[in-house]
Amino acid sequence: MDTPDRYFTFHAETFSSGTKGRAFSRIRNNVFVVDDPSRPGYDGPGEEPGAGELFMAAITTCAGLMMERLARADGLPLERVHVGMDGSLDTQADFGSNPPVLDSARMLFTFTGLSGEQAEQLVETFKRR
Repeated sequence: MDTPDRYFTFHAETFSSGTKGRAFSRIRNNVFVVDDPSRPGYDGPGEEPGAGELFMAAITTCAGLMMERLARADGLPLERVHVGMDGSLDTQADFGSNPPVLDSARMLFTFTGLSGEQAEQLVETFKRR
């Protein structure tokens, strides 16, 4: 039987700003500006974070918060976690009608309060999830 708190419901929306290559995104009461890069083929202002950067920020945020939850559940003495991510996209690739995908992505975790063995254990648990 489903309980009322079984599912999280998320909602986000994005709408044109009236400036070429710039949009506004809203999540609940938070509105932020998203730009296309200022490079050929995109021709955006490139002043604000781009969709790819926000995508990676969402992934690193999810990973960091998940690491904290996993550490609490396992009784690990995690004090802080830092998650960095680099990714690259081939701007000359032919994706056809498919959306672009990252050619490579790398995440780096830095932990405070854990031994090397505990950090490795936490990353392995994360990878299996």
